[in-house]
Amino acid sequence: MTEIWPQIVVEEGSVKQDRGGAITGIVFWRVGSRSFPDGAWNDSIIVVLSWWVQAVRRLCGGSSTSEMLKFMDGPFEVRLQREDDTVSFIFVNRRRGDHVEGACRGSVAELCGTLLKASAAVLRACDAANIRSSEIDELTAERDRLLCLGI
Repeated sequence: MTEIWPQIVVEEGSVKQDRGGAITGIVFWRVGSRSFPDGAWNDSIIVVLSWWVQAVRRLCGGSSTSEMLKFMDGPFEVRLQREDDTVSFIFVNRRRGDHVEGACRGSVAELCGTLLKASAAVLRACDAANIRSSEIDELTAERDRLLCLGI
């Protein structure tokens, strides 16, 4: 299993709200030179990040030792397993029957850090574009709860 630290990548300039109110944007994981699901993955960015923050908060807060970070649009997920201060990441494409596209390990603190950084960037993009929604309020509240863990 590689020791290259995974990072969540968001593109602030891609964040848009459609006429129906859905907020989308580019969000993916980068591990070294690889991107998962791909480097232009556009998804319901606020909803996805809210799900991920909730899952990581459970993992970091000690109420679980494993979580799945799912994308809304597509059969992709990142499976997390915590052991002490280390997290194992398994990147899975379910379109191919649970095909593992990659795996790596990192620290709990780095996981929280990349998620908080991505959330802050997307919230900043929404604020700059004057995008408002209850989903944004939920992401903000979940991010604040994760921050309160002090990791």
